[in-house]
Amino acid sequence: MSLLAAIILISLILCAIAIPFFIRSFLWQSILKKIYAGQYDKAIQQMNAPLYTFLFSEYEKNYNILRTYISKQDTNEITKQVEFMLSQNLNNSQAYQVASMTYFYFLDVQNVELSKKLLDIIERKGNEDELRMIVCYIAF
Repeated sequence: MSLLAAIILISLILCAIAIPFFIRSFLWQSILKKIYAGQYDKAIQQMNAPLYTFLFSEYEKNYNILRTYISKQDTNEITKQVEFMLSQNLNNSQAYQVASMTYFYFLDVQNVELSKKLLDIIERKGNEDELRMIVCYIAF
């Protein structure tokens, strides 16, 4: 194989690897524009589209939908999404991420039952420094 052929082959391989990342970036920017414009339902609809599902993991999809509901401040949908995500097979860091992101939200809306459940997850799955920070925040 000549040097030119090797360079062309390597270039094609690198392009094939990079193209999905560019598409993913453009897709995410499109969703962010909708969220910033207050078009939450359109953003969620786009997150449920096949292309988004193909380019993002199931956890990323659900987590971003949760973030959108939080931006929308839709307590019913946030509750459903949190319960749905926690019923999935999440690893420790994913469960902690969901719990820590929504714990204070549910404290604010006075959903004691879900707050206790989220605090339990934070205590079981988080590290000591993060837990200490939450305890200090609650104390003040």
